[in-house]
Amino acid sequence: MVSARFISGGSAIAVGGLLVALAGCGSHTAHATATEVIEASRAHYYSSVTELGRDSTLVAMIRPTGQTTVEQIGGIPFTISTVAVQRTIKGRSSSTTLRLRETGSNTTVGDVDPLVSKGRTYVAFMQPFELTPGKATGQRVLTGAGAGLFSLTGSTMTKLDPESPQIPSTLSADMVASGLRP
Repeated sequence: MVSARFISGGSAIAVGGLLVALAGCGSHTAHATATEVIEASRAHYYSSVTELGRDSTLVAMIRPTGQTTVEQIGGIPFTISTVAVQRTIKGRSSSTTLRLRETGSNTTVGDVDPLVSKGRTYVAFMQPFELTPGKATGQRVLTGAGAGLFSLTGSTMTKLDPESPQIPSTLSADMVASGLRP
């Protein structure tokens, strides 16, 4: 098992990789399944959607297209999903699609928030992603990690993040939108 600990900006992320190999007998071939294990803690926990909105440059209804890529930075997997912007609630998007960067991949287990998935609609509270401060990547990240992502069914937003107990489990998208507009 390979593991690494990264400490930056007051938050600690511990990442471990685990490779499980299943060997066959006789003429059978060996099979391997890779799983990344991530343990993380947040630098800040959000207590309301108003607070999330204040720290977000863009709040939008999004729908993943199914186009994703996975890349590693310092051994940590990140999934970058193309999402269609269906409606902007706060801020501006210069395009009808965005690239959303989330921690983890479809083989990640541990303290990782669920990834957006094709066929679902979400309300996402987002900020620009900068790998190097001051240098735009054209990608967005969720504000507050999983706290910034809600599934949307009709006009009901459902919290996906179990780490934000002070945020209500369900919210009206219209009420949230009216509270975030200037």
